[in-house]
Amino acid sequence: MTLCSPQSKRFEMINLVPLKKLKLPPKIIALTKTLKPYSFFKGGVAREALITHFSYYDRIYRKPLDYDFIVFASDYEDTLEWDHNLQESYWEDSPIFTDEEEDEYYRLKGLGDTEKGVSKESYFESRDNTLNEVLLGRKGLYFTSEAKKDSCGAMIGGTDDQRPRVALRNLLLSVRLGHNPPQYDYKSLLSGATVIDELIPILKAYSLGLADRYYQRLSKYNREIKRDTDPDFYLLRLLAQFKLERGRPFNPKDSYSREVIQSVIDRSY
Repeated sequence: MTLCSPQSKRFEMINLVPLKKLKLPPKIIALTKTLKPYSFFKGGVAREALITHFSYYDRIYRKPLDYDFIVFASDYEDTLEWDHNLQESYWEDSPIFTDEEEDEYYRLKGLGDTEKGVSKESYFESRDNTLNEVLLGRKGLYFTSEAKKDSCGAMIGGTDDQRPRVALRNLLLSVRLGHNPPQYDYKSLLSGATVIDELIPILKAYSLGLADRYYQRLSKYNREIKRDTDPDFYLLRLLAQFKLERGRPFNPKDSYSREVIQSVIDRSY
């Protein structure tokens, strides 16, 4: 157990705990040691390392659902991108890989989802919640002071990204971790949420075996959702709403979501 110290200025410094001080499963340690200086675990693997290390109680590292990596490029260029939702163009930093970095990127893609990044600083500043402001690399665990503070306090802090889909994804994460939810205005966010914003997290909740618990927490913020009475009827209403709006049934790409939808339909009719 590691005691928590007061929070320092946000993003003023990226902190590091050496790898040898972390309580990680042998397989995670072995994989981490194969990483290059510019490649890292992100997502669940790194987040579990953070929470386990800074928890006030003796918390056992939870097995990750999958592996997520990021490879940072040694150079980047400004490229003009197009936002289909806003119907406008914008400039974005795009990574430029060396051959060695490219090889590492494709090696990690064979192990899990892998992202291309520009820098650790820009990565931390673009996260959807404070507990994701963390990376695990061969030298150890990199994290912001805000990530440390919220892992100590069993909290999930929101960031400047106030989109409904992000808020609902973080609400589900709070259910999964048993932490206090981020302080969003969920009533307002749900009133502006699209059907896809709501479908994605409820289907994820089913995949995690958390549909009932997620629905119970979500229903506190919206009368219409509360009137659905349970997650199955909530999902069925969303599917009907999608079909009405789009003129076609919702057909997710992943097989598990398709199986969930079919099983809910089978037991409801």
